[in-house]
Amino acid sequence: MDAITTRMCYHCSERFGFARVLVEVSANQECKDEIKVHYYDCERKKVRDKTVKVKYPWKPETCNHCKVFGHNIGQCTKRPRTEAEVEMRKQGKKNDGGE
Repeated sequence: MDAITTRMCYHCSERFGFARVLVEVSANQECKDEIKVHYYDCERKKVRDKTVKVKYPWKPETCNHCKVFGHNIGQCTKRPRTEAEVEMRKQGKKNDGGE
């Protein structure tokens, strides 16, 4: 949190009109459509829970093989290739004069 938000939370001096939440997600987990939020009072006692719907402006591509964001399994350079893919690659090199 930044200093202003921290001060507002500790002193309960302001009310929020809206909230943004940063949620860190591992690449081997699905992005959630809902998140449970816990509300606390000024004495840090839990007041209530609320389920909030999550909206994403975009979702990154995720590789199911190497478990990272930024590419999908079809583009993954680390996954094992099928025999058909290996053969197609060999044919492509022959046609390009690579072999």
